[in-house]
Amino acid sequence: MHSRTRLWLPLIIILFVGTFLVGFQPIRTPPKEVVPDSSFTFQFDKPLAQTKAEYAAKAQEVQAGLMANGFSKEDVESVEVTANDRVQVKTYALNADQVTQDEKNLLQALQKKYQGVKAVARAAQQQEQEQPIASIGSLALYRPSPKVKLGLDLQGGLHVVLRCLPYASMTFTTADETQQPLYAVPPPTPEAGKPAEAKPAAPAGAATVSRDELEKRIESGWRVGLTYDYTLARSGSQDIHFLGLQAILNLTGNWRLSYTTSLDMVGGDFVRQTFSIYRDLRSWEARLRLEESRGVITIWFLVDIKDIPDIRVEGRPSIY
Repeated sequence: MHSRTRLWLPLIIILFVGTFLVGFQPIRTPPKEVVPDSSFTFQFDKPLAQTKAEYAAKAQEVQAGLMANGFSKEDVESVEVTANDRVQVKTYALNADQVTQDEKNLLQALQKKYQGVKAVARAAQQQEQEQPIASIGSLALYRPSPKVKLGLDLQGGLHVVLRCLPYASMTFTTADETQQPLYAVPPPTPEAGKPAEAKPAAPAGAATVSRDELEKRIESGWRVGLTYDYTLARSGSQDIHFLGLQAILNLTGNWRLSYTTSLDMVGGDFVRQTFSIYRDLRSWEARLRLEESRGVITIWFLVDIKDIPDIRVEGRPSIY
């Protein structure tokens, strides 16, 4: 066996064992025992107090009743009236068995003095701790299980977007035998001091509209688009479904209306709605936009120069 093979073989074995010990952690120190929540809430069929000013006196009355039925100050940490028909009692229980026994004894003691008392269901406690197979001093041997924690980028779930494009791309050309342009090209501006050249007569059927006018004619009409946004959440969370609608109506070459909305398909509510009006003023353009999002209405007004978009007149957003 070559020396290089002798060197790599133990390194591979060490790497494999180290990866297994880090990823599955079969040998580790046992976790410290978690002190359980020892707060108990009891509900009465009749109100104990009519006003909050009476809560403190009623709490002392309930505590005295507990002392008279087998409890002592070393058993009960506090007694508090949280509502006119509810009392919260906290004990010094140190483990789950003591918590269960204290709840049973407290209920029995309260029922001896008050009629119709019942315990309010407590929140689910932390999952039971994993028990080791064997213990060696301060270390414990556990069944191997994956212990690698995923980062936020791996816990976010899956985001799928299905989208229908609200437009299509089409190309138009003139017939090959004519070779005529689709729009009229303006003649060049003559230089200063030189007479303008005679303009030849335009052939029959030549285009008479400018490029801007042709673009406005093509853009006139309407467009409607739908989008569907689906987010697959991680376990324990609810999936998200959004249906989007975009509608654009070109009234003329200078006026355009648009409407955009997003519907939460799970909650059945419109998350956002936007309505806008656009007006082409040749060298200028103006926009008025109204947006509603979860009951809040915002209005924008904007006027700017086409050739110099950095120069604009913008109205402050108004929120209602």
